[in-house]
Amino acid sequence: MRLYLVRHAATNLNAAPGFQGHINTELSELGHRQADSLIYYFKNIPVKQLYASPLKRALQTAQRIKAATALPILPAEKLIEIDFGEWDGLSHAQAAQIYGKQFRDFYYHPSKYPFPGEGSLTHVQTRIKHGMDTILRENQPESSVAIVTHGGVLRIILLCLLQMDLCFYRNFHFDNASVSIIDYINGEFFVQALNDTSHLKAIP
Repeated sequence: MRLYLVRHAATNLNAAPGFQGHINTELSELGHRQADSLIYYFKNIPVKQLYASPLKRALQTAQRIKAATALPILPAEKLIEIDFGEWDGLSHAQAAQIYGKQFRDFYYHPSKYPFPGEGSLTHVQTRIKHGMDTILRENQPESSVAIVTHGGVLRIILLCLLQMDLCFYRNFHFDNASVSIIDYINGEFFVQALNDTSHLKAIP
């Protein structure tokens, strides 16, 4: 099985590092151009299933893959972005100013310290693992599957698939509208591409 892991295209809240979380933002003008590039990326790829987080920015991105593949978008409720509670909508600078040590502890050691909303990366990991297990069960070993979700979720997915500790959460970054490719062969996961943005190079 081949997994195409896609981060949603840009929103206005992506302009500064921060917490978008469960805020149901839509794509920005740049984001729509980025999402359009995915039509050309996927038009010759034999994807069999298309999943997306239920938030608008992921669904709007997935619509471009739907245009290329003619596949329905299947809901992936458990792959919704991390809920950061009252931190949602704040930039990192704002969160640092308002919440001080609580924010700094989480930012530098996210696997060790709690945060508002879902509370811990361990809770998030459990949710996301259930979602990925369902997708793997629903699809045939020879299938190719596209999943459109969020940056924080993609970090957790990668750590889960590669059986890596949550302490490596900050060691991965996924750009907007990037594509990462993971192959699942005989019960093992192999990274074929990570944070591929080559399809975005023509976008001003």
